[in-house]
Amino acid sequence: MDRQRFSVLAGVLGALMATTSTAQDRTPIEDFIQNGFPLELAQEALSADLPHLLSGGDTAVYFNFDASEFLPTAVLPRRVPTMALGEHPMPETGGIKVET
Repeated sequence: MDRQRFSVLAGVLGALMATTSTAQDRTPIEDFIQNGFPLELAQEALSADLPHLLSGGDTAVYFNFDASEFLPTAVLPRRVPTMALGEHPMPETGGIKVET
């Protein structure tokens, strides 16, 4: 195996091991909802790179809850007036029976 392939393989294995170790140390989301996010986690998320933010650990949970702080977002105004949805009742769909 040449040196370049070995370094790529070592990098992939290192990333997998890092993801596995962070996946084992996850805090349940219910704890974040009840108690909020700790300041240390917010500071870590601000300095983390994208692969770390998408790895699935606590930092990724913070990033996904507060993605608007990291990504530019905008509310687009509606320029077309709203219309009522059409009604097409299909009572025959209520009689469908399926065994599961």
